[in-house]
Amino acid sequence: MTATGLSVPRRRQPPTAQPRLEVRDLTATYVERGVRLMALADLSLSVAAGEFVALIGPSGSGKSTLHDLVAGLIAPD
Repeated sequence: MTATGLSVPRRRQPPTAQPRLEVRDLTATYVERGVRLMALADLSLSVAAGEFVALIGPSGSGKSTLHDLVAGLIAPD
């Protein structure tokens, strides 16, 4: 905050050589009614510092599964 009470936007830092988030060859499956269902298969993703990422896709495409895996709420296969 400045003396006037207004926020000064921070200058965005350039991406570093090391990604902030990196996922390599991630696979996740569920068993439903005795049938194994593939939620994610061999997913790789790298996000640099300062990048904004949005996951978009239809219902059942694995968006929430990826979120839960990255957050450590469920374990990958």
